[in-house]
Amino acid sequence: MDDDNINNNANSYIGGIVLQDIDTVLMYNNAVAMLDESNQSDIVAPIVIQSVRPNNPGTLFDINNNIYFSENNVIIRFIEQSARNPRDVSRPGSKFQYTGLEQ
Repeated sequence: MDDDNINNNANSYIGGIVLQDIDTVLMYNNAVAMLDESNQSDIVAPIVIQSVRPNNPGTLFDINNNIYFSENNVIIRFIEQSARNPRDVSRPGSKFQYTGLEQ
């Protein structure tokens, strides 16, 4: 995503790929670059996932063989939802929680 010179507000999710309300992800062989520096949002990453935790029963997160570039060095932003009530965001995560591929 190129820099669009729009200063997005703090309530925005800005992601190359945004996945919400999911329990299964199979994502392979993608190239995602985030070049947008004009924003106020705390949630800016090549991949933004809003879901229940990956270790919950019945969930599968398999994300491999992808290429990422991000101006702010964040690769994935994970926003945890409650397993009991999917409308409840139990943990919004932190901006620099997933900055390396080893996680």
